[in-house]
Amino acid sequence: AVVSTQSTGSISMETGTAEYKVALELELWKDIHVREMEKILEKRENELVEKISNSYRQHFAALNAEIEGSKKTCDKLVTDYTSRLSSIEKKEKMLNNNLLNFQS
Repeated sequence: AVVSTQSTGSISMETGTAEYKVALELELWKDIHVREMEKILEKRENELVEKISNSYRQHFAALNAEIEGSKKTCDKLVTDYTSRLSSIEKKEKMLNNNLLNFQS
């Protein structure tokens, strides 16, 4: 293939072919470079996603532990207050029985 130029009007097929090969090699190099950069970016993106995921897992694990601790505390309080209420109700019954026995 003859490639035209501004100075001579045309150049030889060998020169044109060499320039074409250089252009092809440059395009190939650009394609390879772009693919390498895409791989690097994808790797970095995956690393960031993993870091963020791990951070959220740790955060939610800590929150779940806190919630579980709060649930246990609440359950203990409910048990304690239920026990106290039961004890008060027993004492109230006993006092009412004593009062009825005293009145009769």
